[in-house]
Amino acid sequence: HAQKIIQLTIDLKAKDDLILQKDLIIRENQNQMDSVLSENGRLNSLIADLDAANQAIKDEHQALQMLCNSTEEKYKNLQFEYQELVQRCMHQKALEADLLNMQNEVLASRRQQKLQQELIDAANEPIFLPPV
Repeated sequence: HAQKIIQLTIDLKAKDDLILQKDLIIRENQNQMDSVLSENGRLNSLIADLDAANQAIKDEHQALQMLCNSTEEKYKNLQFEYQELVQRCMHQKALEADLLNMQNEVLASRRQQKLQQELIDAANEPIFLPPV
């Protein structure tokens, strides 16, 4: 009977030690779980922040793409307008050159007529020769 009590006491002591070890393991696991849950919350918050930043970047990209498209359209319109202005300017310069050429021709013709008239007048002038 005493041997049985001693054995039961030893068994009880072993079980108490085992319970203490298991309690320690449970506390360590609980601390790790709390740490993991805290890290999980931090990472979820970071993911939410990154998702918001990503959406902001997508929105900004879309706005910039729209601005780029609008700018390209304006550029094409300006190129077309520029070509029209160049053509109009070239046409105007051609008209001015034609007018200048016509004025030069009229002026040259008048000079020629004046020169011819002077030659005719000079030819019609009586020549007085001194008596010999």
